[in-house]
Amino acid sequence: MKENIISLCLIFCCVMLFSLILYVLIISREIKRFKGITIQLDKIYGSTDEIACEVIEILKKEGRKCGILETGKEYPKLLVDEKKYVMVHIIDSIKGLLVQVVQLQLC
Repeated sequence: MKENIISLCLIFCCVMLFSLILYVLIISREIKRFKGITIQLDKIYGSTDEIACEVIEILKKEGRKCGILETGKEYPKLLVDEKKYVMVHIIDSIKGLLVQVVQLQLC
């Protein structure tokens, strides 16, 4: 009886570990396939306007010409190197730490 429980626990742990590895591989592949601009922020911001301002500062430090076209909506529009982008942000967990990831998708 005890050996059956240990076997089931071991199988469960192996399945969970395999699922976690598969999830990480799929997510990293999707981020690499993304054709826009991906930025990981150092801290969590509360509003999209604050996020847009921080993204603009980061892009200017990289030497890009950029500005904000529209804010106040759920998806702000930014102009980066004379191309229009829509800003989408998510909060993700990397190695147990919360990070805010911003993706700029071409309009």
